[in-house]
Amino acid sequence: MSDRGVTPQEALDRLDDSRAELGRLSSALFEVNQRLDQVDHDYQEFIDNFEVGLYLKSEETDGPRLPSESMRQKLARREMDPELLGRRDGLIRKRERIRQRISDVKAMVEADRSILSALKVEAEASGNSLRRAA
Repeated sequence: MSDRGVTPQEALDRLDDSRAELGRLSSALFEVNQRLDQVDHDYQEFIDNFEVGLYLKSEETDGPRLPSESMRQKLARREMDPELLGRRDGLIRKRERIRQRISDVKAMVEADRSILSALKVEAEASGNSLRRAA
């Protein structure tokens, strides 16, 4: 082990683990996005129908004024089937967690690459190759 506490093989092993994790995360993100696309279609259809209903009510002779866009969104979500709303919000949160983990793993990959680069420079300066150091 080098005086920095990481051997080239350890850094390479971590890079391999990160590669595998990024592959799993990428697949999971793809699946979540596909599921979210389906749910978003139903969600948006409900919102659109709700807004049309509000508009039609506002067009009546003494009908209420059409609420602002943000208020229409809040009112529609309040009337929406809780199961649809829960599925959509849950998938959005899951997608964000996966994206955050991908970002974290990418940062670890960059750190391990930097470590390998530094070890390579150190090995070359001492007359050894990185492969022999591994």
